Amino acid sequence: MFDVRHHSTGNRRTDLQSYLRLPHRLVLVRHGESLGNVDDTAYTRIPDPQIPLTERGCKQAQLAGANVVQIMDDNTESPREGMPCAYFILSPYRRSKETFENMNMAFSRGQVVGAQEEVQLREQDFGNFQDASAKRREKDERLEFGRFYYRFPNGESGADVYDRLTIFEDHLVRDMNAGRYANVTVVMVTHGLALRIFLMRWLHWSVDEFERVYNPPNSQPIVLERRPFAELQREGWHLGKVHTKEVYQITEMSRFLIPGCTEAMASTSRISCQVSDNAGAIVAEAEDCPIMGADSWEPTGVGASDSESDAEGGPDTDRRAASADAADVSK
Repeated sequence: MFDVRHHSTGNRRTDLQSYLRLPHRLVLVRHGESLGNVDDTAYTRIPDPQIPLTERGCKQAQLAGANVVQIMDDNTESPREGMPCAYFILSPYRRSKETFENMNMAFSRGQVVGAQEEVQLREQDFGNFQDASAKRREKDERLEFGRFYYRFPNGESGADVYDRLTIFEDHLVRDMNAGRYANVTVVMVTHGLALRIFLMRWLHWSVDEFERVYNPPNSQPIVLERRPFAELQREGWHLGKVHTKEVYQITEMSRFLIPGCTEAMASTSRISCQVSDNAGAIVAEAEDCPIMGADSWEPTGVGASDSESDAEGGPDTDRRAASADAADVSK
């Protein structure tokens, strides 16, 4: 279920050998509760990259580390050198690094085989030192304009974050195909909005789908599990004709941690073909999609299968969603 033509080390391996060079799973973790989550005035005096975790956030991160270890122990099929291992990629922001440091406490010696900072995983830039009243006005304005396209003064839009995460994912897929993370768990420690846009890009969500999704809780692992090779065979997928991203899907438990994420949005085994008019009305669905023949479309025929606040439970009201997303948007 990946394209061997794009492997950076050639394509002379068998399908199974190439499959086994991929990570067991990808895990996305939103940092633990930060000072900015409980006191949004912190951004008026502390640069966003320097916002620390709270004491509660440190404990959340320690629990997240234990949860990831448990996931690895329960699900790893072929542990590397006798025990399941993890590789961490993290945002350079202080709250993300502190989350990693606390998560790392749960791992045995030698179980974390590497860790690196990746600037592209940083949170959306909301501007420099943030004026509290001005930021509230801007977040209200963003609701009217659209959460994905609205660009904060001296900052970024969601679309800007999408562009840089596209580059990050391209590099990640090449490293995966080259076997850099063979049979390990790749853990990415990032931020609320960045996490959602990573999933949007990986799973091919439309803008409308993205704007219906809200942040998971702090330090709750979101798991994209590698689908079993036998399952891929039974479904009639032809390895070498489908992109690497389609090997992975969000677990059911993780999907329920992401408000607004539907079952159909949990994997890339379809192309998002919801097209809306300027008023937001859906005018085209998947069966009408003009790109039906694309390689990543689900196969048919024989064998085919069918600033970050803690209170982001879901879009009860537009204003609640806006304030939650705003709080999340950072921090």
